[in-house]
Amino acid sequence: MTLNDIVKEYIEVKAIIDNISEAIEQSENIVSTYSRRLKSSTTTYFNGTASNPTSNLVNNISGCMESVYNAVLHLNAQSRELYKCTALLENKPISNQALVDECSEFIDSINVVMDIICKIIELQLGDFKKSGACNDLLDALTTFLAHHKYIVLLCDHVTYIEQSLYEPLPKGVGENEINLLEIKSAKESYDFMTYSDDIQNLSKFLTQFEMIKAPGTSRIIFTRKIENGSLRVVLASKEIELSCIKDIVDALVSAIRSFAFLPSDIRLKKLEEETKQIENENARQDLDAKKLTIINSQIDSFIDKLGLDKNKPEDREKIQQLCIPLVNYLNSNPVGSINDMTYDLSSELHLIEDKS
Repeated sequence: MTLNDIVKEYIEVKAIIDNISEAIEQSENIVSTYSRRLKSSTTTYFNGTASNPTSNLVNNISGCMESVYNAVLHLNAQSRELYKCTALLENKPISNQALVDECSEFIDSINVVMDIICKIIELQLGDFKKSGACNDLLDALTTFLAHHKYIVLLCDHVTYIEQSLYEPLPKGVGENEINLLEIKSAKESYDFMTYSDDIQNLSKFLTQFEMIKAPGTSRIIFTRKIENGSLRVVLASKEIELSCIKDIVDALVSAIRSFAFLPSDIRLKKLEEETKQIENENARQDLDAKKLTIINSQIDSFIDKLGLDKNKPEDREKIQQLCIPLVNYLNSNPVGSINDMTYDLSSELHLIEDKS
C-alpha cells in the first residue's frame, strides 16, 4: 500500500459525503440559528431592557423553537440522501483502519440525527418544546458536523502532504505545461532486489523511449514521484506525450494474453520451467525468443505509434529493445495499472518468466 492509495480512499470518501452538502448546510443553519437567537434572547433578559423580561424570554425561545422545528422538516427532506450516504460508506472497501473508524463514527452520527428528527416530527411542535428533544438534536447535529468537518480536513491534509512530496519541476516548466503518467503495481511484497530490478527495467524502457521520440536531446522525461510498498512511479514530460506509453503497455498485455492461448502454451510452460534449472546461453536465448514473439506480434503497431519505418530493420530492433524491459516489468508485476488502465496477467505469469 502506498501513500497514494490512502489519499485515494480519503478522496473517494469525501466524494461520497459531498453528496449531502445540502443536509450539511441545513444542519449548520439550525445550529447557528438556535445559538444566535438563544444568545440574543438571554442577553436581552439579563440586560433587563425588556418591559417584561421573563415573558419576553419565553416568547423568544418559543419562536426559536418554532424556527428550529420548521428547519427540521426541511432537513428531514434530505433523509434519502443521508441514508444513501451511510449505505455507500458502509459498503465501501477501505484499507486504512483510521478512516474506517472515522467513517463508522460519521455513520453513527447520521443515524442519531435521523432518529431524533423522526422523534421530533412524531411528537409535533407542542410536545417538542417540552420534551428536550431540541437539545438532543443540537448535540447530535454538532457531533455530525464535527465528524464531517474532520473527514474533509483530513482529506485536504493528506492530499496536500502527497502533493508536497512530489519532486519539483525543472526550471522554466509549469504544472500546466506537463502531462503525467502513473505506473503502478499491485504487488504488495517488495524486497530490495525486486524493487531495484523493476526500477531498472522501467529505466531501460524510458531511456529507449526517449531515444526514439527525441533523439539527440537530453533527458526530457522526469520523475515526479516514486513510492514503494507497492511500486508507484509518476513521470512527467513537457515535450513528449506520455499517453502512448499506456497504448504500448495495453498492446503488450493483449499480446501476452494471446500468447497464453496458443495451442502450444502448455508445452511452452513446461519448457520454461525446465529452463529455469539450466544455466546456458541457449536456454536464455529461448526465453528471449518467446518475449520477441510477443513483441513482434504487435511490432507494426508500435512502429506506427512511434513514427518509425517498418521497412527498416534497425527501427524494428529499436522496438524490440524498447519492449523487452517492459515485458520483464510486466512479468514481475502481473497486476497493475498505467494511468486509468488496469491489467491482470496473473494466469499468464509463468509463460514469459525469466529468472536470470
